[in-house]
Amino acid sequence: VKKPFKTITKYGPDEVEFGRMYALCSGPDDELIVANINNNKLIVFNKDLQYSHTIGERGRGEGQFRGPVGVACDKNGQVYVVDQLNNRVQVLTLSGDYVSAFGSKGNKDGEFDGPIGLALSSTGVLYVCDSDNRRIQVFDTQRDHQFQYSFGHGNKLYCDVALNATEDKLFAVNFVRVIVFTPQGHFLYSIAQHIDYISLLPISICCTPDGHLLVGHDTSAGFLSVYHEDGTLVTAADCNL
Repeated sequence: VKKPFKTITKYGPDEVEFGRMYALCSGPDDELIVANINNNKLIVFNKDLQYSHTIGERGRGEGQFRGPVGVACDKNGQVYVVDQLNNRVQVLTLSGDYVSAFGSKGNKDGEFDGPIGLALSSTGVLYVCDSDNRRIQVFDTQRDHQFQYSFGHGNKLYCDVALNATEDKLFAVNFVRVIVFTPQGHFLYSIAQHIDYISLLPISICCTPDGHLLVGHDTSAGFLSVYHEDGTLVTAADCNL
């Protein structure tokens, strides 16, 4: 793994420390959107990684967060945020205007208990890791975020999920292994047996356009590993700078 192109540790005119970050995504114009748990904000940078603005504050109201831990952005600039302790997903514009929200605490269809990661397909299908309910829930963002189905039920506490570039496989991490499903929720295979660094607690995942998996491990370990889609290790790096 090469040295980082750029390292960002502070944001804004007051040079605020990031603290704990849990998720990030890109916007339609290559903006960088960072979910910051400590400050209960989304932090937005432009395509040159220059600070632009923040979204949100601590609270239970519209556009407020209690633990933003997952974020995704569609091609129109709508931002989907997993608001963990409020047990909901909020939808905002990239400028920070509130659009809508869905979900509440519970274990019925469309309800959440400690949601974490999420992934958004090119056709507007939203996959949400409903962590403490041990499932992944699926919603249609083109139909007022209607619940579609859920899968992965059992002992697995899913913490992040990602679609590959061709959107024919869904990769989920559950602190122990990477589990691969079809987008419809059918189990394909587990690649835990290939992962040399599994003891470092995989907690986040993303897929690259060229078919690689980037797996982030426990934040205290500060470790990143790269795999082919079949789980073969490509490289790994200690990201404690």
